[in-house]
Amino acid sequence: VAHERAHAMILTLLLLGCVHRAPEGPPVTESAPLQLGPEARTIIEAAAADLDVGVRRRALALLVEADPAPAGGTWASRGRYDPSPYVQRAVAEALGRRHDPASLDTLRAWVEDAAADPWVRGAAALALARTPGEQARLAKAAASARSGASALLLAATIAGDGDARARLRRTIESGNLPMELWFLAALGESGQDELAGPLAAVIDLVEPEIRLPVARAAWRLGAPAGEKALADAVAGTDEDVGLEAVEFLADRPEALPLLSGAAGTEIVGSAAAITRFGLGGGDLKSVVAALEGSDGDLALFAARAAARRLAAEPTLSGAERIRGAIRASLEDAAPGVVLQAVPILAGGGPTDREALRGLLSHESADVRVEAALALGG
Repeated sequence: VAHERAHAMILTLLLLGCVHRAPEGPPVTESAPLQLGPEARTIIEAAAADLDVGVRRRALALLVEADPAPAGGTWASRGRYDPSPYVQRAVAEALGRRHDPASLDTLRAWVEDAAADPWVRGAAALALARTPGEQARLAKAAASARSGASALLLAATIAGDGDARARLRRTIESGNLPMELWFLAALGESGQDELAGPLAAVIDLVEPEIRLPVARAAWRLGAPAGEKALADAVAGTDEDVGLEAVEFLADRPEALPLLSGAAGTEIVGSAAAITRFGLGGGDLKSVVAALEGSDGDLALFAARAAARRLAAEPTLSGAERIRGAIRASLEDAAPGVVLQAVPILAGGGPTDREALRGLLSHESADVRVEAALALGG
């Protein structure tokens, strides 16, 4: 059962989008303005004071995004001066989803605050990177940063600064990439295709813990070497690495061929088959069987795949079978599975909403927040 213990940790980290392996909540979907009903607000406000960093960061990000006051009102201030940089970064990202002038001003002040955590400054800079007129500001911040400057360099690169692009390229070519999973994901989503080659060249040189995240970034920027590294991981004999690779391939339809080849182990093959369902292929039976089964890893893959597929095809034939399996598993399912089940139930009928209401008293604060958001949004 070694793969279950070890990979449960990996999947939790991937699910929660972590940095330095600190727990974090699921990413907030862009939607402006975010509406919270009274009951949802009460639960989420309580979570904003939680001692758990992951719970608190998710709740504060939601409250910043939903508050009608400029720049998220007092919630943004609470987040900015929270002792955890993970919370601060979540608030910066939430401000970037608001688009009001006061939020942009707050992000600018954060970018220019040399005393702030450099990765938080980088998150604020990335939130501003595609805003017209920010190139000079972001280039100056990147040039003056003495540590943790990679995200600032990426932001300035996206904004069009050539010096920052050259510095970022040299950083990548050195292989001295930070163990910041969110930043490596941002590299892959940056659209800076000229970074694909340098990233591909260092896949085998970086620390083992970030080898697949670097490969994913290279793949998303179009490097065949990134695709090969992920495919090799799926076909390899290390179950945990294989499952991590499947997870990294789980949100792009172009990954279907990579998930259809031979897998190195039985559980990786099962996870790949389940994941194909989320991308528009695969077999409904394998997803339902995993939701009803006892393997926690496969149940998590199944819940994620079902959530993706139903988001794309709400009227999918078999949707009620999935929701029925989800409802039946809620009492015994791990919190990660339940978190993924929330959007599935939110798209259902009265029986599903009643199940969601039951989650408002779940032992996991993360689950309570997500259920409240689904019911009160």
